[in-house]
Amino acid sequence: MMLLLAVLAAGPALAVRVSPRSAVERLDIEGYVHLQWRQDSDIRARPGYGFLLRRARVEFHYRFDERASAALELGADKLELTLKDASIAYRVGRPLRFIAGLHKMPFSREELEPSRRMLAVERSLTNDTFDRAGFLGRDIGLTVEGEFFSPLKPVGYALGVYNGNRGRLYRDNNNAKQFVQRLTFTPVPGLVAGLAATQRNDSLTGRLVAAGGADAALNVGPARMTAEVLIGTPSPDRLALGAILAVGWRLGPVEPVLRAEFFTPDRRGESRATLLTAGGNWYLHRRIRLKGNFTAGFGAAPANVLLVEAQAGF
Repeated sequence: MMLLLAVLAAGPALAVRVSPRSAVERLDIEGYVHLQWRQDSDIRARPGYGFLLRRARVEFHYRFDERASAALELGADKLELTLKDASIAYRVGRPLRFIAGLHKMPFSREELEPSRRMLAVERSLTNDTFDRAGFLGRDIGLTVEGEFFSPLKPVGYALGVYNGNRGRLYRDNNNAKQFVQRLTFTPVPGLVAGLAATQRNDSLTGRLVAAGGADAALNVGPARMTAEVLIGTPSPDRLALGAILAVGWRLGPVEPVLRAEFFTPDRRGESRATLLTAGGNWYLHRRIRLKGNFTAGFGAAPANVLLVEAQAGF
């Protein structure tokens, strides 16, 4: 009788330990929708103003166990259905983690920041230029990353090799692979600084094109600040340079935002652009926010643009 009572008492505890998590518990599904109103002062813009379904995403994350996981992200940005991410991750330990498949290359803080967490509505002109040059964004390849030292002052790294065709083709069509390196460190709590570099051979000329950058992000109380400098050769005979500084200050549900950017598409040319962005974010709900920006362009910068965007996540 005593043995039977002991087994019955231990039964629930044993069941909790040995019963595996269900497939539903291992799967996380989330997404977001960004609806944008854009008004462009450039008379050549067609249309000059109107609505745009800027982003519509659904993300699936499946955890096999504490070490292994898989991710899939589908997008219908601007009503164009695309596969954004499709990757497998395996963590050996805190200092070592592998990510294989289609995912973001670890270059540029502004690019790595999720769009729903950005201070401004859109990323900078510098980011757009380096993106078109293929230095950042998503591609098919392998990333190795990790962290060292204490949780208070971690030093992180990321190294990767990718096809170099921006993930547009399911099968690589040349030998011009892209390499990316990134190092981050936290000198004091709330401040994260980073250095990054990327290189590849131009698929047309075979000549080396490369880019590098330095960045920092500061979060102290209600204040947020990000800064980044990128320099690189979008083509073998052109040297582009961009510098961005953005600040925000949370005042309850409202966050005023300012961003200044200097950009030159070629340091050896005369073209210079300065862009000043003012606006704010209104946090209506934990998952719903309204963002507005007015960007004034000077020099060779694009015309003035007004952006208002409603964002919702689920």
